[in-house]
Amino acid sequence: MPLKLPLILGHRGNRKEHGYENTLEAMEFASQNADGFETDIVLSKDGEICVIHDTFYTGHEAHYELNIRLDEASKKLTSNRRIDEMDRKEINSLRLINGATIPDLPDLKHLIRQHPDKIANIELKVPNSGCKIIKQIPDMDNYFISSFNHSELLRVRESCPKTKLGALFEPSNTAGCKMYPWDQNCTDDYIPFSPDAVRSDILRQINPNYFHINEYDLRPEIVRDIVTLYPNSKIVIWWYFPEPPPERNTNLIHKLHHLHREGLWESLHAIISDYPAAMKKMIEKQFGGEK
Repeated sequence: MPLKLPLILGHRGNRKEHGYENTLEAMEFASQNADGFETDIVLSKDGEICVIHDTFYTGHEAHYELNIRLDEASKKLTSNRRIDEMDRKEINSLRLINGATIPDLPDLKHLIRQHPDKIANIELKVPNSGCKIIKQIPDMDNYFISSFNHSELLRVRESCPKTKLGALFEPSNTAGCKMYPWDQNCTDDYIPFSPDAVRSDILRQINPNYFHINEYDLRPEIVRDIVTLYPNSKIVIWWYFPEPPPERNTNLIHKLHHLHREGLWESLHAIISDYPAAMKKMIEKQFGGEK
């Protein structure tokens, strides 16, 4: 019997193949050409959900970077304010560098409903957003929530225990830092992957359905350790920039074959890629006939 292949999800909808990241066009492309998409949500000043990636972690510090995604007119409108310093009406007037608007929750819900056989990975980029979005999509089951913010994941687990959750870690070769240094009320950190982090009290309380491991840390001993500690959990693979095109990504191919030889293939749930269509073709080519 052929291997069950991991889901292929477009990173930020789709970053490299078609459309601009986290736009409806990009997410639609991943839904049509792969198994779904990963996307990011933040909150406006008036508590409305906005779909955009507005921060960047350098490996040792966090920066706010909304303006690099906006056209020149919109940069002037923001006056360097953050999304959480603008209400949704004002955000609706902004345009991304490709001319698209910033999607909101109704946009996201409509897209997920249009593709009931596909998966949406909704990454929480800010505190107090998880339960808010879950309460507004109660009739959907083709999504899961993930975050680097483990405190936020715990809040979701305690309030909505049946929600599928993915715990994100930064690569083990990075340094932890404050997640939102501009927000004095938030004390959460970006956490590099380590055996101790996996064994932490908060991770045991969350009991994630998925562990999002950077490709840098994708090794059989790490995967085996996770699934031994959390037997009902699976692995989601992602990249810290840059991700090479799939057909030239010999490192990933080698690591996946290694997991297969070690009997750990069934531990894989998904691969989040900047190249969802090409990644799906590559995985099918490399592993579709394997047993």
